[in-house]
Amino acid sequence: MSFDIDDEIASELMSSFEDHYDTLQTSLNKLIHNSDDAELINVTFRSMHTVKGNAAMMQITPLVDYAHAVEEAISSMRSGYFNATPTLCDILLTSIDRLRDLHTKYLYNKDIAPIDEKSIADAFTSMANARSAEEVHNYCRQLITLFAPPQAAPPPETADAAADNTANTVDKDKLSAHSSYLDINTQQEEDLILFRILSLQVDEQNSFWSQRTDFIVYLALKTVALADKAIDTTQLIAAIYMHDAGMAFLPDDIVNKNSKLNTLETKKLQQHPIWAYSLLKRMEGWQGAAEIVLEHHERIDGEGYPYNKKGDELTEGAKLLAILDAYYAMTNLRADRSHRRSIMRAISEINACTDTQFCSYWVNIFNEVIRAEVKTGNI
Repeated sequence: MSFDIDDEIASELMSSFEDHYDTLQTSLNKLIHNSDDAELINVTFRSMHTVKGNAAMMQITPLVDYAHAVEEAISSMRSGYFNATPTLCDILLTSIDRLRDLHTKYLYNKDIAPIDEKSIADAFTSMANARSAEEVHNYCRQLITLFAPPQAAPPPETADAAADNTANTVDKDKLSAHSSYLDINTQQEEDLILFRILSLQVDEQNSFWSQRTDFIVYLALKTVALADKAIDTTQLIAAIYMHDAGMAFLPDDIVNKNSKLNTLETKKLQQHPIWAYSLLKRMEGWQGAAEIVLEHHERIDGEGYPYNKKGDELTEGAKLLAILDAYYAMTNLRADRSHRRSIMRAISEINACTDTQFCSYWVNIFNEVIRAEVKTGNI
């Protein structure tokens, strides 16, 4: 289904939605810790009502139907029929992520990952008629499955914890010993030690990146262990250590800017893979790592940077690192974002970007890793 909408009107409607998206994110994140705050619930309801009204004005029926169903559930919460639990707030946050994707689809006729709009809307409509915590919990379980594939969604019994668990709580003793995982020679060992020292310095440069690199290494090793595609693990770990080394050459007012970057700042930021690649390619034996570093912000659809490579042009290591890097960014605070995504919401977002931003093969493997890590309590 497509809609013939004037470009200027589409841009205005999307801009309005983005404003309400920010409002909804703020109010729902606050509700996670203040579930009985009536004004926060009112703000959430009013914002969703306006989003629905804007779509109705342009007669974009699928957006109206989806937004109306979510609005109905919020309305019942507003009327006091059930509480704003952390899981419910997280599901509502995930629903607005998918609503943003639907705006992109219907306003700009762009392909997005398949979304079962009708089933999601039906679940929210049914939830609106719930009158017990148990009923709401059951609809939450249903929506968790709809928003994230079964191998990725947190088990229902741990969904409340996963909704509020956005910290990386992996035992850091598991992270430091790259030599324990790899068969490497003395020179490689010395290089990896240097690379890790540099990575920790880069992490210190950004106030939100404490122990980031070690956490990504941990997830990388878990993911590669389940894969049947060959990746040179030594090159991958070196790439993880060095992938953001170029950030050290950026001014602090770009790295830690707490608002959206302007065009010039964005262009400067997008040079950081090239700078790190230039360092690595001059070192003997690290060409594989250099390629991964250069490509880790490229996308499957060719819309990434710095060179708009796509699909099979990309190394497997770069495809995997793109997912790992995005997951960390989503589940941790950033200078330009005051709220971090929960595990479930981050996984839903990654899966929604399959075959556009991320490689489906590595997304599926990563889903298995995250579900296992959540189930065992490692994250």
